[in-house]
Amino acid sequence: RQAALFGLAWLAAELARGLVFTGFPWVASGYAQVDGPLAAFPLEGAAQAMDGAGAIVNATSAGLSGSAALDLPLEAAPATAIVMDMVYKPLRTELLARAQAAKLSTIDGLAMLIGQAAPAFDAFYGAPPPKDVDVRTLALAALGEAPARKRERI
Repeated sequence: RQAALFGLAWLAAELARGLVFTGFPWVASGYAQVDGPLAAFPLEGAAQAMDGAGAIVNATSAGLSGSAALDLPLEAAPATAIVMDMVYKPLRTELLARAQAAKLSTIDGLAMLIGQAAPAFDAFYGAPPPKDVDVRTLALAALGEAPARKRERI
């Protein structure tokens, strides 16, 4: 009975989320269908999208080992924008290199991968990951990359 109530509550929450963020429950699959701060733009409109952007995120496979990188007009981004590329192999993608050259703050794909790993570890083992393990350094070694600098532990 509790499982059924939980399922119904989850469904109601998802429908409410769809209505609040999209205006239509059947379009609850994403926020990109509406005009606003979370809107999606075609690549032809990327310069317009960069105007006033706080974050620029590549959540595609573009730039993954062997594939072409996104050619985004980073010069149109404000100096305060943060560029994140969710690709983690190679760790330093062409997009991130261009962003760094433009003096924009960057976040590599390993941050996302590690960020997902912490709650997954907790869910799988029933306890948070050990705080004394520097997961980034271990992941960099596994990827054959040298750690660029000391990072916070998760």
